[in-house]
Amino acid sequence: LYGGDVMLRYLTLTNCTDQPMAIGQLTVFGGGLFAGGAPATVGHFIYPLPGGEGDYHTHTLPVGRYTYHREDYNERYAQPFCIANMPGCDSTFICQMAYSGGFAFSFDTDCIGSYHVTFEASVAGHAPLLVLRPGEAFITPEVFFGMVKGTSDDAVYALHRAIHAHYAEFIKTGVVEASVGPGECEEEDILALMDTAKRL
Repeated sequence: LYGGDVMLRYLTLTNCTDQPMAIGQLTVFGGGLFAGGAPATVGHFIYPLPGGEGDYHTHTLPVGRYTYHREDYNERYAQPFCIANMPGCDSTFICQMAYSGGFAFSFDTDCIGSYHVTFEASVAGHAPLLVLRPGEAFITPEVFFGMVKGTSDDAVYALHRAIHAHYAEFIKTGVVEASVGPGECEEEDILALMDTAKRL
């Protein structure tokens, strides 16, 4: 908890047996989201290839299961991020998984009298996802999530505040990572990034 509407969750899996343990499915976070008289909507980035990272679309969730996922390495630009809301609800759900591998965000909607929506954030890939040696522990990817009172903009701001607060703990160690990519490799660019890191 970081004093706001967004929380962080991860799991630590430990093989307490004397045999290797295969993990075939791994859901880091899940639960109920909405109940109301109208279908919920979800927004996420839909273009998984370079140059389309900003291609964000919103659509109505169908009755049944809807999954937004990335399992193919060729889809490595797909973002494990989503925003969902329901007409008549004054809160917005937001979720971001801190992971560059395969993921699946699944929404299950039923309409028995009214609409009910549940959600799961999972690690996705070919089974087994991993095999733990006896005594070995594995920490899952972190999932930031929140039900934020307000609009999608309010939810994004709350998510940014939580992420900044979380990673500020690492900055206290004196080590700050910076990304230098094509077009940013001139000396003055690198020095500018170093100055920014120093200010942090």
